[in-house]
Amino acid sequence: MSRSNDFLFGVSSSSYHIEGGNTASDWHEFEKNIFKDHPEHRNEMGIDYWNRWSQDHDHLSELGVDAFRTSIEWSRVQPISSDYFDESAIEQYCQMLSDLKKRNIRVVLTFVHYVVPKWFADMGGFSKKENLIYFDRFVERILRSCGENIDVVTPVNEMMVNAAFGYLIKYFPPGERNFIKFVPVVRNLIRSHYIVAQLIRMYHPHIHISTAEQFRFIKPEPSNLFMKMIAGISNYLVNDVILKSIVSNHFLPPFGFGGTIDRSVKKPVDSIGIQVYGTIPIRLGMRGWKPTIKPSGYTFWSDAIYDAKVTAESLKEAVLRTQQKYKKPVLITEIGMASEDVTEHERKLHELVMAVESLLEQGVKLNGFLYFTLFDCFEWNHGYDKKFGLIEIDRANNFARKPKPAFYAYKNLILRVKNMLMPKGKHQVQPVQSKQ
Repeated sequence: MSRSNDFLFGVSSSSYHIEGGNTASDWHEFEKNIFKDHPEHRNEMGIDYWNRWSQDHDHLSELGVDAFRTSIEWSRVQPISSDYFDESAIEQYCQMLSDLKKRNIRVVLTFVHYVVPKWFADMGGFSKKENLIYFDRFVERILRSCGENIDVVTPVNEMMVNAAFGYLIKYFPPGERNFIKFVPVVRNLIRSHYIVAQLIRMYHPHIHISTAEQFRFIKPEPSNLFMKMIAGISNYLVNDVILKSIVSNHFLPPFGFGGTIDRSVKKPVDSIGIQVYGTIPIRLGMRGWKPTIKPSGYTFWSDAIYDAKVTAESLKEAVLRTQQKYKKPVLITEIGMASEDVTEHERKLHELVMAVESLLEQGVKLNGFLYFTLFDCFEWNHGYDKKFGLIEIDRANNFARKPKPAFYAYKNLILRVKNMLMPKGKHQVQPVQSKQ
């Protein structure tokens, strides 16, 4: 295989997961209903990363990662209206990104990770094409202010999930079931990728452009001809239609029939970023008197999505399938598992990184592996119940941080793969012992 030092090991998160204090967002309002009986799950202070970012970056340095994926919280930058920019917030974001760069940690930045300002949501958000001008202004301001400290951009996190959860299954804001709005939301989120790509190519051509689309295999159960057809359609909608539209610069069915997205952008992506999670088996069920497609063993799609476990095999299949289909390098922008069992967590992380090592040894064009996430933190409708993090947070004890065994396991796995990639004759780094 060809050896390279360009492979990125990192961790992935978002501003809303960890910062706290994002009270001008649509999610802050949405939570009031979700957690009205359990206010302890509301994301008021997050894990206080906004005030502790320097110390938290020390954990990144200790972990030995090459990259940190985060986001700029639009509602913090423009909390009041499209005409007002909070200069102090922009300055702090630039300081945070600069600090990462000084530590030789590459910045992978997302502009919308499910959350938008409340004023933007009140205007109809991404359901209206004319609102994209406000997103354009926000992105341009951030790129002009902080662009020199950004290495990779994944413009919008999981467009299909964002639209479907918000406008089909009422899991995200605005909590509607409205297919008429769902279609333009998807189209406008795709257009948003092109807005970011155009600004990057104009102002900061050094920035690498990727994507951050969720990748899940939909498996038919039973595997008869009809269910295979349904699974094929589902896989197209879940895994392919967004990426194919972006790469081809054309809207594809059911969101369009070939219309060009943006003629001015000649290269919308440099790599394909995917968020790899588990396989979901589906079956034919009934809702009252109506037949419906349901996740096998679950009443709600959201439960199946969170419980599906990623495996080494699904990771390999996702990467190989994506590279073969799009003929571009693949970046794993997010992959993780929620577990209270620290032994299982450590074992699964080992299996996933060994799968990455195997792919690299085969010469697969894989740019990076970003584990979700560094900290146990807020997780949308589940509040603080889902434990994805490498570091435990004691919320009752001033947000004290405590690395888990998986933290040290990941540190050693990173060293192992880096040593494998290192040219022969170079000094190899020895693993560290857990402090547990």
